[in-house]
Amino acid sequence: MKKEMHTEGYREKIELLRERLTYHLQTYIELRLGGRNKEAETHLVFTKGYYDEMKASFPESFSQLNDKFEGVAFYVEARSHGLHSLGCDAKEEEIKRSMAAFLSDRVSKQAGIRDSPYVLNSLASLALDVNGNNNWKNSVETSQQTPLDILLKQVPTPTLKQLQRDRVAGHALAKCMAK
Repeated sequence: MKKEMHTEGYREKIELLRERLTYHLQTYIELRLGGRNKEAETHLVFTKGYYDEMKASFPESFSQLNDKFEGVAFYVEARSHGLHSLGCDAKEEEIKRSMAAFLSDRVSKQAGIRDSPYVLNSLASLALDVNGNNNWKNSVETSQQTPLDILLKQVPTPTLKQLQRDRVAGHALAKCMAK
């Protein structure tokens, strides 16, 4: 493990990126489930920006995020929970909403870079389902791509200025929530 991984600045930056990624993925899913697709796309663009920044900033640590099976296992757990809670006759839309709530609850309990594969790839898996992408499971199984890679493949990258504004907004929100 490199020395930089133990610095406060390192931990702060990686945690900020993970938090912003998670926030935008969760918001994207909620908006899509609510039929607010155009608004949701903005959050997917921010997800792409933070994901790209995380990969560029932390190449050594980033390999920990690529464990696609951890995230998919977490996704399967959420789906099982939804089916158990709602019953086998539940509509797919209800199951997805239940999964979103389950993952949101779990995300709040997960922290740090070691939990990122669970959090990010489980949310990306649900987002792919919400998008109606039925081939993502085969792609994950047969390629080196994670659910997050598949989700963000065609998404444009935001500008640095857009990301900076989003960070400021996220920081202000965090300060308000702490009061």
